[in-house]
Amino acid sequence: MKYFFTFMIIIISSFAISAQDAHYSLYQYAPLYLNPAFAGQTQNTNRLVLNYRSQWMNIPPAYRTIGASYDRKKENIGWGLLLNQNDAGSASLTQTNIYFNYALSRQLSERHHISLGGQAGFTQKRFDPTAFSFDAQYSDNGFDETLNNAENFTRTSVLAPDLNIGFLYQLLPNNRHKISGEAGFSFAHLNTPDISLSELDKEDLPVKRLIHAKLNYRVNKQFTVSPRILAITHYTATEITYGILGKYYILPKTALNFGVDIRQDEAFIFTGGIERNNFILAASFDVINSSLQIPANGQGAIEIALIYVFEKISDSTPKSFDNKSGDRDGDGVLNEKDKCPDIAGLIRLEGCPENNANNRDRDGDGIVNERDKCPDIAGVFRLEGCPENAPNQPITKDTDGDGIFDDIDLCPTVPGLPKHRGCNDYDKDGVFDNIDVCPKVYGDESNYGCPINNRNLDSDNDGVLDKDDKCVYLRGKPELNGCPDSDGDGISDILDDCPFLKGPANSGCPVKNARNARNSGNSTSEVSIDVIEFDSDKSFIRPQHLEMLNRVANIMLQNPSYNIMLVGHTDASGSMTYNYQLGQRRSMAIRDYLIRQGVSPNRFQIISYGETIPKDSNVNDNGRQRNRRTEIIIMDNYELKHDTRN
Repeated sequence: MKYFFTFMIIIISSFAISAQDAHYSLYQYAPLYLNPAFAGQTQNTNRLVLNYRSQWMNIPPAYRTIGASYDRKKENIGWGLLLNQNDAGSASLTQTNIYFNYALSRQLSERHHISLGGQAGFTQKRFDPTAFSFDAQYSDNGFDETLNNAENFTRTSVLAPDLNIGFLYQLLPNNRHKISGEAGFSFAHLNTPDISLSELDKEDLPVKRLIHAKLNYRVNKQFTVSPRILAITHYTATEITYGILGKYYILPKTALNFGVDIRQDEAFIFTGGIERNNFILAASFDVINSSLQIPANGQGAIEIALIYVFEKISDSTPKSFDNKSGDRDGDGVLNEKDKCPDIAGLIRLEGCPENNANNRDRDGDGIVNERDKCPDIAGVFRLEGCPENAPNQPITKDTDGDGIFDDIDLCPTVPGLPKHRGCNDYDKDGVFDNIDVCPKVYGDESNYGCPINNRNLDSDNDGVLDKDDKCVYLRGKPELNGCPDSDGDGISDILDDCPFLKGPANSGCPVKNARNARNSGNSTSEVSIDVIEFDSDKSFIRPQHLEMLNRVANIMLQNPSYNIMLVGHTDASGSMTYNYQLGQRRSMAIRDYLIRQGVSPNRFQIISYGETIPKDSNVNDNGRQRNRRTEIIIMDNYELKHDTRN
C-alpha cells in the first residue's frame, strides 16, 4: 500500500506541474513573467510589481499564486528579478521560480523598437508528506495521526536550474498616428529541467511556448481601446485568451482601465483598474464556463496586481487641464509627443524642463555649477550665470516685449498673443507659427501645419507648385526650381557650397573660400561656421556643445556688427515635411539658448533645409549622424532677411 501512495503522489504532482505553469488573468500586469524582454520596458527607471491570485475559491482549499518582480533600465539595458510561487492546495505541493532577468533593447526608428531578454534561475518543487493520511495510521480505534505512517520519502523537494528567453517588438505611439501596439514570444524551461520527486525516475519539465500581441487604437485624446491575444502551449495543455481593454483619462494623471477577456473553454475574465501618478492597481474576476462550473458555483479566480514606479513625478500641476489632451504631466505637451511625459516641462523643449539636459547644471542655463555665480537661478553667460534682475528675485524677463514673461512664453523671442501663450498662428490652423512648417497656409496638425495631398498647392508662395518645387517650404526663384539664392550669385542654396557668400559660378564661393566652406568648416573674415550635431529625431542641445555655444555668445556680445545665421539640417529618415520642421526646431533651440545668454533676438535668422542638403551619405549610421546638424554662421555686416520662410 505504501508504494501505491508514493507512486500516486509522484504521478499527481508531476502531472500538475507538467500540464502548465501558474498563469495570470492579469498577465499584462505581470510583465517579466509574461516575457523576459519586458525588463526595463517602462517609461520610468524603476518598477515594482506584486501579483496575487486565488483560484477555485469554492473548491477548498484554494490554489494560490503569488508573484513579485523588480526591474529597471539604464540606456539600452534592462535588468530585473522575478519571484513566483504556485501553491496547489492541501497537499502543500508548491512550485517556486526565482529568476534574474537581463534584456537588451534597440530603437530602430521613430516608432519601431525591439528588445531581447533572457532569464536564468531556479525552479523548486516540493510537498509536505505530513499533509497526507496513510493506511498505517488507521487502527481498531479509528484514525490516529500520531501513528507512524510507515512511508519513507527519500525526496520531498527538488531544485533545478531553469532558463527562459523572449523577444518583444513595439510599435511606439506618437501624435501623428492613432495606432500603436506590441507583439512578442517567449520560451520557458529551455533546458527542460528534471523536477521529478523520485530518485528512480526522471521527469523533465517541457518547454513552454508563449505568443502575445496587443493593438492600441486611440479613439480620441482621452480614450484608447486595446484588443489583445495570448496563446500558451505547455506539454499537452493549450491556453488561448483573447479580449479587449479600454483606458479612459478622467484627470491629467488619472486613468481608468476596464476590459473583458475569454480564456477559451475555461472562463470569462472581467478586469478593472486605476492608474494614478506612479501607482497602478488592477483586479480581475474569472467566471468559469468549463466542467468545473457546477462544483465551483461558477466562480473562478480573484486576482490583484499592484505596480509602483519609483521615479518621482513632478509636483508641479497646470493651472488648467483639458480632459481631451491625454497630457499626463499637464505641461501642454501630449504624452505621445512628450520626451519627458511624467515631468512637467516646456513645449519648446518637447515637454522636458530646462535643467534636464545636464545634471551638472542645476538651473539649466548652460553654465556648470562650479562656475555659476547663481547656480540655482537660470541666468546669462555675460553675468556668470546670474539673471539680469536681482539674483534672489524670481525671473520676470520679457525678451520679446509681448507682455508674457519668458518662463511661461512658448515663443519667448517673438512677440505673440496671450491666447496663444506668447506665440502667433498666422494661418489660424491651430499650429503655432514657431512649429508650423507652412505658417502662412492653412494646414493639418498631423502634417505639421501643412495641407495634405494637394498637388496644386504652392506652400511657400514662390510661383512653383509643390510637385515641381525642390525646396517646398522655402520661398525661392522659379528659374532655380523653387529654391532660394541667399547670396544672389545665381546658384541655388542647395547647390551652393557657400550659400551666404557670393562667389563664382563654379562653386558659389569666393576665390579665397572656394574649398567647400559648408562641409570643411573653413572660415574667413567674412564668415565663421560652427556645426552642432543632434541625436536622431531630437532637438535637445547635447551638453558637450554648451561650452562652444557660450563662446559664440561671447563673440556676439563683443562684436555688435555681427549677425548670425542658424541653418537646420536633418537626415533622410521620416517625411520631408517633418524634416523641415525638425530642422527648424533644432535652429530655434540654439537661438533660444543664445538669447538667454544675452544676444539680441534681432541678430538671428533661421532657415531649415530639412533633408535637402546632406553632408554625408544617409545609408549608414555615421553618415546620418553627420547630417543631423545645425550650422552656426557668424557674418560681419550681413543684412538679415527676416521674411525668409524658415
